[in-house]
Amino acid sequence: MAGPVFKLKGKHARGLAVAVWESRNGGHYLTWEKSYRDKQVTDPQAKGAWKSTGIYFPEEVKEHIDMLNQALEWINNPDIRGIEKREAPHTPTRVTPSDIPYFQALSNEDDDIQF
Repeated sequence: MAGPVFKLKGKHARGLAVAVWESRNGGHYLTWEKSYRDKQVTDPQAKGAWKSTGIYFPEEVKEHIDMLNQALEWINNPDIRGIEKREAPHTPTRVTPSDIPYFQALSNEDDDIQF
């Protein structure tokens, strides 16, 4: 995989990022992260290196949620991406017992168990 097909960076909170990647089956998946510049490193060559963190301030959480919603909108709306909508390789469908031939052959009239 070469890289994300869509990427967002935080507007108000630096270091926030959301990326959309294309999966092998043609679908998409998301990654998100918060990174910061580490100014406490003792090695002068590593000073200022970016590191990931899992600690969020409330305003960062809200911004990350907004970014994730934008990414989901991009995934779910082919018009935004400028491509033709294509069917997923395996579109899930809801199946009920009446859709299965075995259960279609059974009916309440054939039921000999009295309740």
